[in-house]
Amino acid sequence: MINEFEIFQNKAIGAHIIWEFSKNYQMHHREKASPSLVEVMPVLPLCLNKRVVSGIKERNFKGGSLLRAIDENKDLFSGLQERMEDMAPLTLQSIYIGAISGLITYD
Repeated sequence: MINEFEIFQNKAIGAHIIWEFSKNYQMHHREKASPSLVEVMPVLPLCLNKRVVSGIKERNFKGGSLLRAIDENKDLFSGLQERMEDMAPLTLQSIYIGAISGLITYD
C-alpha cells in the first residue's frame, strides 16, 4: 500500500516543482541567470510543507504569496535546515529525473 507521502512527495512532482521554480527564477532575475544548487535545495522542503502551502492558498495564489507566507510564519525557518537534509535525497533525485527527461538542465 502506498502512503500519502509517497503519492504527493515523489521525484516526478519534485522535478516539476523545481522546473517551475527555476523557470520563474530565471524569468525574474536581472541577468536571466539560473538558480544554483544551493538556491534549489530549500524549494521542495518549503513547497511541500503543509503550513506554507496553506498560507499561499489562503491568498488565492497571488504574486508574492510564498514570500508573504514565509514572512508571516518565520518559525518555518527554524526547522528548514533539518527538512532540507531530510529531503535532500528527494531533491537530488528530482533534479536527476528532470535532467534525464529534458525538463531541466544542470551545469
